[in-house]
Amino acid sequence: GAAFDVEYEGATVRVSYEVLGVEGDLVTFTETTDGGRWDRLVERGTLRFLGRAELERFLAGAGLVVEDCYGDWRRGPLTGTSPEIVVVARRLFVGG
Repeated sequence: GAAFDVEYEGATVRVSYEVLGVEGDLVTFTETTDGGRWDRLVERGTLRFLGRAELERFLAGAGLVVEDCYGDWRRGPLTGTSPEIVVVARRLFVGG
């Protein structure tokens, strides 16, 4: 799994992730926080990861239109190997 250290309230806190399983677009994992005020806190979660088309469909259903998509937080191009899908969306104008 992936792990990294962060400074929090004057202490070094280690946060690590371990993937427990992948089922379709659902990823189940644990997040372990250790250090500072935490004494090995382990939490389990499941996240749903959508592709660009599905994401745009959900946003449209919420009344949003996609203006731009990026593949990372530095506004790099969105490709099949991008680490992220970063979407800039706006609300559709509803006149009356």
